[in-house]
Parts: sequence; structure tokens; C-alpha cells
Amino acid sequence: MANLYNNTKAALQKHFGFLKESGFPDFEEEQLAYEYHFRSSNEHVCIDLYFEIILSTPIWIAVNGYFIEHLEPENEVFNTYPSLKSACKENAERHQVANEDFIKEASEVIKRHPEILEGHLETLQTNTEIYLQKRADNAAAERMLKGIYTVEYSVFSNDDYHAYEEFDNLDTMRQFIAGFAPDTLYRILDPQMNEVKLT
Repeated sequence: MANLYNNTKAALQKHFGFLKESGFPDFEEEQLAYEYHFRSSNEHVCIDLYFEIILSTPIWIAVNGYFIEHLEPENEVFNTYPSLKSACKENAERHQVANEDFIKEASEVIKRHPEILEGHLETLQTNTEIYLQKRADNAAAERMLKGIYTVEYSVFSNDDYHAYEEFDNLDTMRQFIAGFAPDTLYRILDPQMNEVKLT
């Protein structure tokens, strides 16, 4: 994974050097479990480039926690990046090309939207909200289409759930929850996400 780290760091230095003109210091590095982060902040925003330390992982770039690709939802490089990463799972060189193209395009997007470096994130926030709502709507439609039930359960206490499983077969779901202690089963949701009690 040294190549993934070195190549990502080199691409970041190559394409994001322009940030120094906006008061950003050098990127600081931090490893959090299996994630590796490169972060730089000015007085308005923090830019965080990170990836998991496995070859097939994509690279994420966030500005104050908002993914940069939501700034330009129709951006072809951003939209094809996940499928490119998936298509070249076993080819480290093609992975690196896809990663560098993504990093380069992210830098170009920031240059096209310099207002975000001054903390004006309204477009990024709005586009993120639209994306999240669309994703929630699609997930809801798929749950209803496939008749998916959701079991939320607790690992530590029954005041909130910590994990969930989805089922499109009620018998399989009943078998799954049969092994739960009553205080670990948080709730069961039907395909419309209404809480139900099984009889």
C-alpha cells in the first residue's frame, strides 16, 4: 500500500499546490485505523482528502465534511470515477490513473468555484441535500418494490439501535430475530418504514 500512499501524496502536491495562495498550509497527515487523511485548513474551511488503505478504495475529498463531487453533480470525471475504480480492481497502474484524474478534477472544480475557499458553501450544501434526498427516495422505492423489512437491533442497550439487517423474506427475518433477547431488539420496520409488531 506504500504506492497508494506515495502516489496519492504526489498527486495532491502536484494538483493542490495552488491552495497556498489562499492561505492554506501544507497538508497534515493522519492515519485513523484503516483510513489515511491529508488535511489542510484556512480560517474558513478544511479540505480533507482520504482513502482506506486497500487498493480498490476510492479517494474521497471533502470540504468541511461535504464531498467535493456534489459541487458539480453532472461532472463526468466524478460520475465515472466509481465505475472506473471498480473496472480496474486488479490493475494498480489503472487505479492510480483513475485516482490522479479524480484528484486533478477536484482541484479544477475548486478553481472554478473559489468562493468555497472563503467559506461560501451554499451550493455545495444544497447539492448535498438534494443528493441525500434522492438517495433516500431511491432506497425507499426499492424497499417498497422488493417488500424489504428492516430489523433494527441494539448491541449495548435498548434505548437506540446500533445495527440493522434487511429482509425480503418474512420467514428468514423471523429466524433472524428468534435468537435476540427482548431488550436487544429495537424495532421492526415494514417496507414503508412504519414500525410493526410481528404476530
